Amino acid sequence: MYEPLSPTLGIQAQLPILLAEYSFRNKTDIEDYLALIENIYPYFQQIIAYENDKSNAGLFMNSHTADGIISQCKDFLSDKENHYLITTFQERLDNCSFLNEKQKENYAKENETLLQKFCYPAYELLITKLNELQYTGTNDQGLSHFPNGKNYYQHLVKSTTGIYDPIELIEDRLYDQLYKDYMQIQRLSTAFPKISEDAQSCTSSFSVFTNPESILTDLQTQMEKLPDVRKLAQ
Repeated sequence: MYEPLSPTLGIQAQLPILLAEYSFRNKTDIEDYLALIENIYPYFQQIIAYENDKSNAGLFMNSHTADGIISQCKDFLSDKENHYLITTFQERLDNCSFLNEKQKENYAKENETLLQKFCYPAYELLITKLNELQYTGTNDQGLSHFPNGKNYYQHLVKSTTGIYDPIELIEDRLYDQLYKDYMQIQRLSTAFPKISEDAQSCTSSFSVFTNPESILTDLQTQMEKLPDVRKLAQ
């Protein structure tokens, strides 16, 4: 029942982000990165084989989810010549003081070659195979409507949160916390009638910043304008 693919948080969406943020501290990092690119195609072949098994078992995703993944893959391939896995790689190379210009040029060319040979075809393959499997799903109503789906969900909660309490008890705690949060908002609104207006004034007109330092500075400035409600919140 495990699903490695999803429109926004699946492997096909997260892998490029991880690659774009991969740090280059030495030559080994760069060579490891390029080796990862080279292995994307066989990796996706394994994912497709797994999705085919899910389909044969009647556990494939619904068609809407498959369509979202296909669209995400198409977006990824929309501009191969100026792809962000090319530009971000070059930006990191430019900051590698341990490389000379010839080495940087060679690594850049190798990256583009590997993307063309292994990465882009992997996403094209995923699009093709998901199109073939798209309407083989048997359940449009969520995990709990699969056989043993509720038991599997309980397992996911345990493995991802470390909480072994029954789902019903967790639900009760969540609703209790939501109610407490709601009452807290009510108390703050009563004590500070202008709190919503003041908060809105801080967010109504944002400036466009081009670097992280400016964004953080602006956030700190905006925070200072908010009323101090910490004492009441306590």
